[in-house]
Amino acid sequence: MTKYLILLGVLLTGSTYAQKFISDDEISEQRFGTEKMYMLYRTGEPLEGAYKVATGNGNYYEASYTKGRINGALKHYDDKGTLTAEEHYKNGEPDGKFVRYREGKTYRLTTYKNGKLDGKSEDYYSDGKLSEERFYKEGKPNGEWKFYNDEGELERTESYKDGEKHGKWWRKMVSNRGNYTSTQYYTNGKPSGKWEDKWDNDLLREQREYKDENTYTQRDFHLNGNLKREVSYKDSKLHGSRKNYNGAGILIDEQVFDNDKLVARKTYHSNGRLNEETNYKNDEKNGRYAQYHENGNLKEEGTYKNDYKEGVWKEYQEGEVLSRERTYVAGVLNGAYKEYYPSKKLRQEGMMKDNFKQGVWKHYAPTGKPDYDEHFDKGSLIKTTQYPD
Repeated sequence: MTKYLILLGVLLTGSTYAQKFISDDEISEQRFGTEKMYMLYRTGEPLEGAYKVATGNGNYYEASYTKGRINGALKHYDDKGTLTAEEHYKNGEPDGKFVRYREGKTYRLTTYKNGKLDGKSEDYYSDGKLSEERFYKEGKPNGEWKFYNDEGELERTESYKDGEKHGKWWRKMVSNRGNYTSTQYYTNGKPSGKWEDKWDNDLLREQREYKDENTYTQRDFHLNGNLKREVSYKDSKLHGSRKNYNGAGILIDEQVFDNDKLVARKTYHSNGRLNEETNYKNDEKNGRYAQYHENGNLKEEGTYKNDYKEGVWKEYQEGEVLSRERTYVAGVLNGAYKEYYPSKKLRQEGMMKDNFKQGVWKHYAPTGKPDYDEHFDKGSLIKTTQYPD
């Protein structure tokens, strides 16, 4: 009698846990966040126990269920019975390794804990070489990620902390001018520190220095490594100097901005000395203007008002000897006009009206004595009066 009872118990146990065969169109699925529940389509009864489920064309998967939730391994097979994927669940949620196979080799590995990505994840090339290596913590990127080319060489790294960019980011780049590497830094998801792009010969291509997320200085470089451009930003707006340099590293142009507004501009001679300086207000020329000879001496100076020349403008010879004075009103010549000899003595003087000579214009000899007078009316010469020797 005891033997019969034992045999009956074994049979009952086997019937409870024996693998059941079913087609996937006989199963319905419901989702609750990351959790999935499976039921028989016709009866709504939750799946219980071990199942082999046909998915068509000879493909199938095997899984065990508890009250409709997958518990343990879920394995996928192709029509030849070759394992193509393996997943692990706990109470219906991903928990453990998820592996994808191609021709018997792993090509993707992800790890879950309590329904969230956690731990190492990896991708592989078809030859088995590592392609990507990623790390997660409670569903968020965390730690250093690495990316490789098909020859096994490191091409890119990324760093995360609690799902945000944090630490060093590095990658190899390709351009029509050559290959270079880019290095960036982040703190709690925001750009920080010094960013640098470098050519393969170790010369700088680009550089950024961050004070905060939107305040930084950017520098671009010529292929020979000399500085090409330097620009400063504050709160993502142009603020401070924007400088341009030629291939020899000599400053050729400089603009100054305040909260994205141009306030001053300077240009330079090829020898690096100042050529012009202009001031701006409300995007118009306003304030002092000056131009210089290549030797650094003053060549011309005057004042702008609302984009027009205003007041007395002076021109100088290379020795900063005054050569001409003109008077402007709203950009139009109106008022006194004077020219001088290199000896600083007056050469001619007269009045301008609406850009035309008007009235008597006096001319002087190099000795300073009056030479002759010209009489103008709206720019037309009326007569000339010669002084006796």
